[in-house]
Amino acid sequence: MGEENENNPNGGNSTANLFPNIPLVFAKLLGFLENTGFASQLEKKVKGRANVGFVDSAFEAMMKAVGWKSSQAWCAYYVKLVLMQLFSFDKEWLSKNIGGSALQNLINVQNLNKKGDKKYIAFKSGKLQVGDIFCAKRTQGGHTGIIVQILDEKTNYCETIEGNTDSTKTGEGDKVKKLKRYLTVGKKSGSMTIVGFFRRNFTEEELKKIRYDETKQTYVFDENN
Repeated sequence: MGEENENNPNGGNSTANLFPNIPLVFAKLLGFLENTGFASQLEKKVKGRANVGFVDSAFEAMMKAVGWKSSQAWCAYYVKLVLMQLFSFDKEWLSKNIGGSALQNLINVQNLNKKGDKKYIAFKSGKLQVGDIFCAKRTQGGHTGIIVQILDEKTNYCETIEGNTDSTKTGEGDKVKKLKRYLTVGKKSGSMTIVGFFRRNFTEEELKKIRYDETKQTYVFDENN
């Protein structure tokens, strides 16, 4: 495995062109609305009914299965759900280390890296890749999402998919949505500031074995390779 650190992970193994199916998995989970009955963030706040549930009962069951509970912000749980769907072989690790707080998830990965666990690596700079998780700080709490396309490498302009947001790029919205953001640590993105990233860090042996299972819609390791 290549060497990496929290400031520049590019010594690790690149997965930039490995995952053409990532957007397909996201598409399956895209467009679900919270079951609040209110159109805007302001109305939800006034009525006191933010994050109470989801229109689609199957999606709500999936969110509850990864730890979400009614009234909790859910962007980080959505990221956890997608990662578990993409990398089913990591479910135990993700269950243990990734939770409902965007900022705490980044801290968890950073702390694990310091202890020598580099299954996922945290970083602050370097070339972004499809599948990277961004973490941001808001006035109250945090926000997180997944990069699905790099639109401009020089400016870190990316297309993302995020839960608990809307067209205003809030971190307290009412849907899963594709957005476009500039993602540079220390810089503003809408009403939030980007603080870091993490990604799956595959070993060379894992890269030789990984393949996409169309039936299960997840990546698996082919032990015959």
